[in-house]
Amino acid sequence: MRLEGPFGQLDSIVSKRTDDTPLVLVGMGAGIAPLLSLAAEYLTDRRIHLLWSVRRADDAYYSALLDEYERRSGGHLTVTTRVGRFHRDQLSTLLPEEEVTRGEFIVVGPNPAVLATQRMLRRIGVSRGRIHHERLTM
Repeated sequence: MRLEGPFGQLDSIVSKRTDDTPLVLVGMGAGIAPLLSLAAEYLTDRRIHLLWSVRRADDAYYSALLDEYERRSGGHLTVTTRVGRFHRDQLSTLLPEEEVTRGEFIVVGPNPAVLATQRMLRRIGVSRGRIHHERLTM
Protein backbone atom coordinates (compact mmCIF):
# COMPACT_ATOMS: atom_id res chain seq x y z
CA MET A 1 0.00 0.00 0.00
CA ARG A 2 1.21 3.48 -0.82
CA LEU A 3 -0.21 6.52 0.95
CA GLU A 4 0.67 9.97 -0.24
CA GLY A 5 -0.71 13.38 0.65
CA PRO A 6 -2.25 15.58 -2.02
CA PHE A 7 0.69 18.02 -2.14
CA GLY A 8 3.20 15.30 -2.98
CA GLN A 9 1.04 13.74 -5.69
CA LEU A 10 0.01 17.03 -7.27
CA ASP A 11 3.52 18.47 -7.04
CA SER A 12 4.90 15.52 -8.99
CA ILE A 13 2.47 16.34 -11.83
CA VAL A 14 3.54 19.99 -11.90
CA SER A 15 7.27 19.39 -11.57
CA LYS A 16 7.31 17.20 -14.72
CA ARG A 17 6.19 20.09 -16.94
CA THR A 18 8.31 22.83 -18.46
CA ASP A 19 8.37 26.22 -16.79
CA ASP A 20 6.56 27.90 -19.66
CA THR A 21 3.51 25.61 -19.41
CA PRO A 22 0.65 27.55 -17.82
CA LEU A 23 -0.75 26.01 -14.66
CA VAL A 24 -4.48 26.29 -14.03
CA LEU A 25 -5.63 25.36 -10.54
CA VAL A 26 -9.37 24.91 -9.96
CA GLY A 27 -10.44 24.61 -6.33
CA MET A 28 -13.97 24.13 -5.15
CA GLY A 29 -14.65 24.94 -1.51
CA ALA A 30 -12.14 23.19 0.73
CA GLY A 31 -10.44 21.93 -2.44
CA ILE A 32 -8.39 25.11 -2.30
CA ALA A 33 -6.19 23.68 0.49
CA PRO A 34 -3.77 21.54 -1.57
CA LEU A 35 -3.75 24.17 -4.30
CA LEU A 36 -2.48 26.80 -1.84
CA SER A 37 0.64 24.69 -1.34
CA LEU A 38 1.21 24.45 -5.09
CA ALA A 39 0.63 28.16 -5.60
CA ALA A 40 3.09 29.00 -2.81
CA GLU A 41 5.69 26.61 -4.21
CA TYR A 42 5.59 27.92 -7.80
CA LEU A 43 4.51 31.50 -7.07
CA THR A 44 7.35 33.27 -8.85
CA ASP A 45 8.44 30.49 -11.23
CA ARG A 46 5.29 29.58 -13.13
CA ARG A 47 2.34 31.32 -14.74
CA ILE A 48 -0.57 30.24 -12.56
CA HIS A 49 -4.28 30.92 -12.88
CA LEU A 50 -6.09 29.92 -9.71
CA LEU A 51 -9.88 29.64 -9.89
CA TRP A 52 -11.70 29.18 -6.58
CA SER A 53 -15.43 28.71 -6.22
CA VAL A 54 -17.12 29.07 -2.85
CA ARG A 55 -20.70 28.50 -1.74
CA ARG A 56 -21.13 31.92 -0.06
CA ALA A 57 -19.00 35.09 -0.06
CA ASP A 58 -18.20 34.45 3.63
CA ASP A 59 -16.59 31.14 2.64
CA ALA A 60 -13.74 32.90 0.80
CA TYR A 61 -11.60 32.68 3.95
CA TYR A 62 -8.30 32.61 2.04
CA SER A 63 -8.91 35.86 0.14
CA ALA A 64 -6.29 37.86 2.06
CA LEU A 65 -3.70 35.11 1.61
CA LEU A 66 -4.45 34.84 -2.11
CA ASP A 67 -4.18 38.62 -2.46
CA GLU A 68 -0.76 38.42 -0.81
CA TYR A 69 0.29 35.60 -3.13
CA GLU A 70 -0.76 37.68 -6.13
CA ARG A 71 1.30 40.65 -4.90
CA ARG A 72 4.37 38.48 -4.26
CA SER A 73 4.12 36.66 -7.60
CA GLY A 74 5.37 39.53 -9.71
CA GLY A 75 2.49 39.08 -12.14
CA HIS A 76 2.80 35.29 -12.42
CA LEU A 77 -0.37 34.51 -10.43
CA THR A 78 -3.93 35.44 -11.34
CA VAL A 79 -6.67 34.59 -8.84
CA THR A 80 -10.36 34.46 -9.69
CA THR A 81 -12.79 33.76 -6.84
CA ARG A 82 -16.46 33.20 -7.54
CA VAL A 83 -19.53 32.54 -5.44
CA GLY A 84 -21.10 29.41 -6.95
CA ARG A 85 -19.58 26.98 -9.42
CA PHE A 86 -17.98 28.18 -12.62
CA HIS A 87 -20.08 27.59 -15.73
CA ARG A 88 -18.87 26.68 -19.19
CA ASP A 89 -19.35 30.15 -20.66
CA GLN A 90 -17.51 31.71 -17.71
CA LEU A 91 -14.56 29.35 -18.14
CA SER A 92 -14.48 30.13 -21.86
CA THR A 93 -14.24 33.84 -21.03
CA LEU A 94 -11.83 33.56 -18.08
CA LEU A 95 -9.30 31.19 -19.61
CA PRO A 96 -7.00 32.63 -22.25
CA GLU A 97 -6.49 30.53 -25.40
CA GLU A 98 -2.96 29.57 -24.34
CA GLU A 99 -4.22 28.11 -21.06
CA VAL A 100 -6.89 26.10 -22.88
CA THR A 101 -4.50 24.75 -25.52
CA ARG A 102 -1.28 24.31 -23.48
CA GLY A 103 -2.12 24.54 -19.77
CA GLU A 104 -1.94 21.81 -17.17
CA PHE A 105 -5.18 21.75 -15.16
CA ILE A 106 -5.52 20.50 -11.60
CA VAL A 107 -9.08 20.28 -10.28
CA VAL A 108 -9.74 19.65 -6.57
CA GLY A 109 -13.10 19.45 -4.83
CA PRO A 110 -16.09 17.22 -4.12
CA ASN A 111 -16.38 14.22 -6.43
CA PRO A 112 -19.49 15.31 -8.41
CA ALA A 113 -18.14 18.84 -8.87
CA VAL A 114 -14.76 17.56 -10.07
CA LEU A 115 -16.42 15.30 -12.63
CA ALA A 116 -18.65 18.14 -13.88
CA THR A 117 -15.68 20.52 -14.12
CA GLN A 118 -13.64 17.96 -16.05
CA ARG A 119 -16.51 17.61 -18.57
CA MET A 120 -16.76 21.41 -18.93
CA LEU A 121 -13.01 21.73 -19.50
CA ARG A 122 -13.12 19.03 -22.18
CA ARG A 123 -16.02 20.82 -23.88
CA ILE A 124 -14.09 24.08 -24.13
CA GLY A 125 -11.09 22.30 -25.67
CA VAL A 126 -8.78 21.15 -22.87
CA SER A 127 -7.36 17.73 -23.74
CA ARG A 128 -8.03 14.88 -21.34
CA GLY A 129 -4.33 14.24 -20.69
CA ARG A 130 -3.84 17.75 -19.30
CA ILE A 131 -6.63 17.53 -16.70
CA HIS A 132 -5.60 16.11 -13.34
CA HIS A 133 -7.78 15.86 -10.27
CA GLU A 134 -7.99 15.20 -6.59
CA ARG A 135 -11.48 14.20 -5.49
CA LEU A 136 -12.45 14.93 -1.92
CA THR A 137 -14.54 11.99 -0.80
CA MET A 138 -15.42 10.36 2.49
